[in-house]
Amino acid sequence: MRVLVVGGTNFIGPEVVRALLRDGADVTVLHRGEHEDDLGDAVHVHADRGEVATVASEVRPEVILDMVPVHARHGREIVEAARIAGVRRVVAVSSVDTYRGYDVLHRRDRDVQPIPFRETDPVRQHRYPYRDQFEPGHPMHDYDKLDVEELVLAHPDESVVLRLPVVFGPKDFQHRLYPIVRRIADGMDVIVYSDSFGNWRFAKAYRSNVADAIALGCLHVDAAGIYNVCSFDGTEAEWARTVGHALDWDGEVVVIDDAEAPDALRHPDADLRQHLVPDASRIRDELGWSERVPLDEAIAVTAEWELANPPDEFTYDADLERAAAEPR
Repeated sequence: MRVLVVGGTNFIGPEVVRALLRDGADVTVLHRGEHEDDLGDAVHVHADRGEVATVASEVRPEVILDMVPVHARHGREIVEAARIAGVRRVVAVSSVDTYRGYDVLHRRDRDVQPIPFRETDPVRQHRYPYRDQFEPGHPMHDYDKLDVEELVLAHPDESVVLRLPVVFGPKDFQHRLYPIVRRIADGMDVIVYSDSFGNWRFAKAYRSNVADAIALGCLHVDAAGIYNVCSFDGTEAEWARTVGHALDWDGEVVVIDDAEAPDALRHPDADLRQHLVPDASRIRDELGWSERVPLDEAIAVTAEWELANPPDEFTYDADLERAAAEPR
């Protein structure tokens, strides 16, 4: 099967390309050439994503996969490219931030939503969640995966949307695992969370396993519609313990009362009663997705990369956190 991947050279993308190649696909990757990775036998086309229709007309793919659709224009570009090139399946990577619970978390909605979210559950009522953080003209000013989803799913036949949780792994530019790994590497014997944050649940999955799910969305004969992806759905305190176990850490994760937590451990802007946990049973049951890389191995590989590639700015007060963990 011929697959045209838009993006595909940063973080999850190379893993998706490798998964597609393992499954026998003929892969062309359209990207700007800013990031090069070992993409095996994939063909590289250096161009702006605005040229996807031209590239698709030349490649004649059976699937167009958009790894990085941010706003409505991106959705229109790939759907129009599919129309021009006669492509039946358009696949778009989306996010669990499309669910109504994301509005609740950010206090734009008061009605806490039950979890786990299923693909048919209510979506956000408020569009453009980051508009107040970015100036007009910045891609994130108009960010909304819901706009992308609506355009892609209106395309006929076999279009697919994959809603992702927090994704961790090597090359994660957000360094999601780093705060825990840094504390463990520094010899902290305790990791401290406030009660509301320690008991909050935000689903997670490893880069390579997510890539396998996306490849299934491209290649599985029966794939169509929306699929949630999720591996770990425990609390943040449980996640820290899981990471610690994978790294042979013998410290303790301590959850303290919110009222006793120092300001550095508080999260006043979020309504942490609202968990962000999707139900991934559809992709497991219908497409046969499962985690190829075990969780302990995924954490160990990611931790090694995080320590070798630390973020530019990260600080924490070890003495304050140790003191906060002391019994009152």
